[in-house]
Amino acid sequence: MTIFAYLDAGTGSLLIQMLAGGIAGLAVFVRFRWGTVKGWFQRGEEPEQESSVEEPSANVVSRPE
Repeated sequence: MTIFAYLDAGTGSLLIQMLAGGIAGLAVFVRFRWGTVKGWFQRGEEPEQESSVEEPSANVVSRPE
């Protein structure tokens, strides 16, 4: 049995796009979940939890009314 395989020019482009998309997706995942990812590789320490509540700034100047 003879098998004939053909890869056209678009196949290489598709493979490069898949690789670039995978790298970009991984970069976005790591960017948004860095604390969790960092916690996977640390021993004995709790991963840092980011606070969603912002504390008031000390540089705020109020206007007199």
